[in-house]
Amino acid sequence: MGVADRLDPPTARAEAPPPEVENAGGRTAGRAQGIVLLAASTLPILGALLIAPVLPKIEDAFADVSGVEALAPIALSVPSLAIGLLAPFAGRIIDRVGRIRLLLWALPLYVIAGTAPLYLNSLPAIIGSRALLGVAESAIMTACVTLLGDYYTGKTRDRYLSIQAVAAAFGAVVFLAVGGALGENGWRTPFWVYLVGLVFLPLMAWLLFPPTAPASHHQASGSGVQWSRLTPLLVLTFLGAIVFYALQVQLSVVLDDLGEGSGAIGASAAIANLALALAAVGFGVFNRGRPNAFLLASLLLSGGGLVLLAFGSDWLTVTLGAIVAGVGGGFMLPALLIGVTSRVDYANRGTVTGAWTASFFLGQFVSPIVVNGLDAGTGSLTTALKIVGVFGIALVVPALLIIRRTPLVTNASVLAGPVPAAVVESVELPPHEPEDGVRDATHAPDLTGRIDADTVKAVLAAQAAAKAASPAAATAVAAEAAPAAEAPTATEDDAPGFADAEPEPEDAVTDVVAVDPAPAVVAEADAPGIADAEPEPETNPAPKPEPGPEKITKS
Repeated sequence: MGVADRLDPPTARAEAPPPEVENAGGRTAGRAQGIVLLAASTLPILGALLIAPVLPKIEDAFADVSGVEALAPIALSVPSLAIGLLAPFAGRIIDRVGRIRLLLWALPLYVIAGTAPLYLNSLPAIIGSRALLGVAESAIMTACVTLLGDYYTGKTRDRYLSIQAVAAAFGAVVFLAVGGALGENGWRTPFWVYLVGLVFLPLMAWLLFPPTAPASHHQASGSGVQWSRLTPLLVLTFLGAIVFYALQVQLSVVLDDLGEGSGAIGASAAIANLALALAAVGFGVFNRGRPNAFLLASLLLSGGGLVLLAFGSDWLTVTLGAIVAGVGGGFMLPALLIGVTSRVDYANRGTVTGAWTASFFLGQFVSPIVVNGLDAGTGSLTTALKIVGVFGIALVVPALLIIRRTPLVTNASVLAGPVPAAVVESVELPPHEPEDGVRDATHAPDLTGRIDADTVKAVLAAQAAAKAASPAAATAVAAEAAPAAEAPTATEDDAPGFADAEPEPEDAVTDVVAVDPAPAVVAEADAPGIADAEPEPETNPAPKPEPGPEKITKS
């Protein structure tokens, strides 16, 4: 077994769930909804990049303001800080009041705050409007990504979330070019672009609809999230974003120091972001259930690319390093986003999406501070980038430790429908077990999205194999061990899509799978012996009982 197989053990994948989700009113989410959400998720990129080309002109316009050299860059970066601080709250609000409602309120605020510098004449007031813009952007970003998770399932959801990283990369290139072109007519002109929010407002009101909450949507937002498992992944997202964003901010500075013109700088940035986009698309198509291997490769490539870029002495070498780092970023973003959000159900998707968004944007905000600090300390930008690149490579070590405890999973490998009753009976009750301890239809744990499809298939296959080897003995043991009043009966209705597999008594199930009630996926590596377990040969077969319904015992 190779390294990749040890990180992501190859298993027989379940069939992909339907690509569309229907709401209570009969509407379905298709390509139109996906395109609108992907486009809208690029709007927060405007906050960080649109005015970057006119930053020197802003400093000139407010040259009489004390500390303008420090205040003008704050106007550029404060939206990212606001997103990082407020996205978790936006996620909780989304889960409580609804995705569409918050999104439609955030868009007008985005337009008002975004265009405010067109008529404001005070630099502190402009900074305040930019902070308010970050409030709107935190709601827009979190709501759009959450709705992508609500509307689509399985491989389709993975593809859309991967493309979301592509949209952000292309948006960065487009917005930098637009900001530079409009900035030729004055530093205020680029702020007109924020009127684009008025285009999205009617489109979203027309195309988007509230997704249907599953029957299990009864818990309070955040109550079912295993933060002890997700927090290390969120910290890794924050640290990875520092490495990722160093390329986006510092590439033009390095090339400018080499004497390259704006055309060469723009070409290099476009090529690097194209590499990022292609890598993100490639992740969605080719990861084949190996997100952990892709994550480790992304850290090596992102860090190694920065080191190569820093050692470059000409346009070609620097651009090659940017391409390598761009490919790493294209793997990193979807691997972490999908790996984190695939572990939660509908009730908590907004909360966890907001937490991931906050981690990423805080890393984006901190990145230039870290690089500039290292630059000041070492006296060389290239030395600072080498340090950041080596740090990115070193992140492989904590990443290995994190994914050994909490492996990343894709949405395609998580069971999206009801869990078969035979498997539910082999799983420990969650902490909110009823006081009498009776497991029945009313208190049966909802494991939708919490147990992976491979484990379900493996359990049912092991049960079927044991049944085929000794049907008489298995039935006799079940009849002898099951209390008459409490043992639930497994029928085809309990296991849609798994009607041909017959359940086995508790002895054959609980030794095969032990599933954490947290939204974590059990892979073959976590439950050794699932795939290879063979039943022991029968020595004293019991007499064949009269035909009748078979029972499943409980622990």
